[in-house]
Amino acid sequence: MNKASSDISSNTSANLLWIVQSNLGDSAVIKFTEKMAARWSPAPVFVMDVAACAGALYVLEINGFNSSGFYACDIETIVREVSAYALSGH
Repeated sequence: MNKASSDISSNTSANLLWIVQSNLGDSAVIKFTEKMAARWSPAPVFVMDVAACAGALYVLEINGFNSSGFYACDIETIVREVSAYALSGH
């Protein structure tokens, strides 16, 4: 399985870190994920699974970071960014 492409964005005003990995290569996925995370976040670090169906984006599930399977994601990027976020005092 190919690794998904990585786009990383953050919102420091809300003290959130978003690591968005999409095989759709679409900025709409990033915008949708950021919008959903801004509406409600269960923890400073968590995993949100998003899917596209019939042209619309949907949240499939939200899970704790430490109990999620990252499958084809870029694990090195995830560990690096989450570690930097945690060490920054958030």
